[in-house]
Amino acid sequence: MVLVALALIAGVSRTARAEDSANAAAAQALFDEAKKQMAAGQYDRACPALVQAQKLDPGLGTLLNLANCYEKAGKTASAWTTFVEAQAIAQRAGRTEAERVAKERAAGLVKRLAKLTIAVPYADKVSGLEVTRDGVKLGAAEYGLPIPVDPGPHTVGALAPGRKRWETSLVVAGATEPRVVVPELEPAPAEAAVAVLPAEPKPAEPPSAAAGEPSESGKPSHARRNIGLVVGGVGLAAVAAGGVFAGLTKSKDGEADKLCTGGDGNTCANNGEKIKYEETVSAAKLDRTLSIVCFSVGAAALATGAVLIFGGSKGSGQGTLSVMPVAGPGEAGVLARGRF
Repeated sequence: MVLVALALIAGVSRTARAEDSANAAAAQALFDEAKKQMAAGQYDRACPALVQAQKLDPGLGTLLNLANCYEKAGKTASAWTTFVEAQAIAQRAGRTEAERVAKERAAGLVKRLAKLTIAVPYADKVSGLEVTRDGVKLGAAEYGLPIPVDPGPHTVGALAPGRKRWETSLVVAGATEPRVVVPELEPAPAEAAVAVLPAEPKPAEPPSAAAGEPSESGKPSHARRNIGLVVGGVGLAAVAAGGVFAGLTKSKDGEADKLCTGGDGNTCANNGEKIKYEETVSAAKLDRTLSIVCFSVGAAALATGAVLIFGGSKGSGQGTLSVMPVAGPGEAGVLARGRF
């Protein structure tokens, strides 16, 4: 047993070393290519390559080059935060010269920083309010605080349960401090009802049990009951899928909070964690949307199946089924009403 355990450990170690070696090789290739692109002034291609290289094989040299690339590209806020990060790493590693360079470069960028203030005067009055900057959720402590941002276009949005989404765009120039005030969100309008009406039966033809009409006893026909069971089964599967996606959303939200303290993208330990945080947040948003869709479809299918199985009686006239979806940010449901 001891020999087997040692063999397994050795196998894992060899695999880890091989993976580290492959990552280091890929990072070096990306770094070399990024240096060529920077020399040619292609910073829009060089900076992402350096980000990926740092993610594969973190290093102080790569981080300093990334900060320099951001500065050359005019992304002053990204350059400043990366130089500050490099300064802290160099200090911990005892790299005095690298620490001095990073500190001087960061200090030189301070007066050139653009800062965007997002004010939310009514934040305490709206439950479930979410304010975003460029798709990233802000923490309540950031409201009203000038935050360094890269010059260029930015989008500010806000949403809350039962309220209409609000969004605005602006272009931030260098060394300016624009201010955006989020207005109070308007109530969301009620969803329009969607009615599904079966074709009118021909007057000359009697109701047919095979076509799904009620039987002579006033109970739903066998065929119609089978259809109801199938539709109800689909509804149960959709609700179960919605539960799975809801669980995935909660898991990924928790993972994102662990990556960056405070639940935002501005408190990450390094740029690699920030990229992973943004990817995790995007995945959680997709899972949340899929969960809402599955719950809505499942609820509609269950309601329709119940009507097909239990509804209907002889001589009740023309049948109607009205299905009204009710959906909003973070919540979904369905209202079904039928007469057979």
